[in-house]
Amino acid sequence: MVIEIIFDVANFRHLKKKAGIIPDEFKDVIDSEKLLKHDLYNSEKMKFELFSGVISNIISLFFLFSPLFPFYVELINNIPVPFILKGIFFFLILIIISDISALPFSFYFHFKIEEKYGFNKYTVNTFLIDKVKSMIISSLILTIILCIILTLSGNSVQFKWIYVFTGWGALAIFSLILTYLVPILILPFFYKLKPLPDGELKNSLNNLIQKCGVKIKGLYSADESKRSTHANAAVAGIGKSKKIIIFDTMLNEKYSSVEILAVIAHEIGHAKKKHILKQTVISMAVMFVAVAFVVYALSSNYIYTSMNIPHVFYAGLLVISIFFSNITFFWSPLFGRLSRKFEYEADAYSSEALCTPEPLISSFKKMVSNDLSNINPHPFYEEFFYSHPSAIKRIKRLRENTR
Repeated sequence: MVIEIIFDVANFRHLKKKAGIIPDEFKDVIDSEKLLKHDLYNSEKMKFELFSGVISNIISLFFLFSPLFPFYVELINNIPVPFILKGIFFFLILIIISDISALPFSFYFHFKIEEKYGFNKYTVNTFLIDKVKSMIISSLILTIILCIILTLSGNSVQFKWIYVFTGWGALAIFSLILTYLVPILILPFFYKLKPLPDGELKNSLNNLIQKCGVKIKGLYSADESKRSTHANAAVAGIGKSKKIIIFDTMLNEKYSSVEILAVIAHEIGHAKKKHILKQTVISMAVMFVAVAFVVYALSSNYIYTSMNIPHVFYAGLLVISIFFSNITFFWSPLFGRLSRKFEYEADAYSSEALCTPEPLISSFKKMVSNDLSNINPHPFYEEFFYSHPSAIKRIKRLRENTR
């Protein structure tokens, strides 16, 4: 937590230091007045994220290291229901409380900060419905995962590799099924997905897909305009479930057809360069390490005695999960660097597919300008937290590759 705060403060001070400086790459889309808006928006957003993050961490630490946690464990453990249901209740209650406690922060962000800068398109009703839907999906996924873990583990764990491989295999299969179902069940649960209408853009996209030699189930638009003005596009799903999803905020004439083509070519580039497969393999490897770590840590009484809680597996699982997430925080720069490498490769693929980098460069400039993105992130902050390179670096790399 302390390290995150240090990085956040450094990024905020860097923003203030660079205020008023327009990089050459953006001088054709950002003037002094627009840059001031960029700086104010990012400054306000950073202060909000810092404050909400500190409050969230203080509440979590207080719960975990106060008498409240042992009391909660005993409370759930004494419910006269089967062990698996106890474990599900234990986590679901915490998730629901966490979501409800985060609701005021999310409401303020969308209806104050995003509204102030013209991004918010939520109504209160749509906002609350989305939050309820998100809670339902996260609760359902968590319940399935807990059923797998608690069925395999019971209330006691011995460190045996057969347990590690069995648990990892079950979770890996579920993870792949979930990824496959994203465009089929999960995205339609939140968005109205409509087939892209016939016309120049659809014809151009179909020609691009045929040229690139990828199999896509369909081209769809998603009604993001009910929520915000931010634009995006993606290839969702794996195997036969892959769909190209374009936010309707990209289809409102702010972006030209060729710019949208460049963005989709970038997304196709991820598939052609096997980035999705590589990331899946890496995530499976990390999952294996996590499962092995959890099984080993919970095979002894140390976690339970150090936290002054009874030997209840699901309580130990929560503690060790939080501990493991803090450890993986220090690995994040490695995964971030790999992700940024993939983004550069997908950018290059888009440039090759369209025989020019200019449409993708133009789309980056518009995204930065329209979304008031931070054009001057702190180098260390970008290295540690960014999964995508900053737009200025992507533009420079594209132009260097075409010289």
